[in-house]
Amino acid sequence: MKKMYIALLTGATLSLTSCAEKEVTYKLDAKATTLNWTGKYIADGHAHTGTVNVTGGSMAFKGEELVSGDFTVDLTTLKSTDLSGAMADTLDAHLNGMYFFNTAKYANVDVKVNEISAKEIKATLTVMGKKIDAVMPVKMTKDEKSLKAKGKFVVDFAPAPVVGFKALEGEPENAHVDSKISFEINLVMKK
Repeated sequence: MKKMYIALLTGATLSLTSCAEKEVTYKLDAKATTLNWTGKYIADGHAHTGTVNVTGGSMAFKGEELVSGDFTVDLTTLKSTDLSGAMADTLDAHLNGMYFFNTAKYANVDVKVNEISAKEIKATLTVMGKKIDAVMPVKMTKDEKSLKAKGKFVVDFAPAPVVGFKALEGEPENAHVDSKISFEINLVMKK
């Protein structure tokens, strides 16, 4: 009888533990999520602003522990917001072209979330075949129905083979775009 009681108690404990650690997955709400960027030219400090779309992603948790997290940023959606008309079209084509992100060949940035807390996201970005570590300070809120994160952060794209982040031969050393791009994210995910 004692053995049976212990077996039942152990089974009930395991059952409660497995329920408490049920995996919960949040999926990207692409329409509600925004990612804005600011890039600047080193020589004179002038800057351009724009948007790029996060088109897919999910994060899974067991309790508060991150199980997995992956996102896709579609570089073909790079758009400037500080210019209009032909000037905007020219800049957008320039950013998508061979001089910058070469989106015909490298359409996406893959983002793998390594760690997440209420204050920051640590991730590895795969950009043009190169891995770049990034720390994103955010204010995160998570409940049973949604996960939201807002914040500003900087990513240094120097490891990526972007021609425009280096001075061309014969040009002054500072005659190029800064490889450090500023971002502002409003991430919205739902169960």
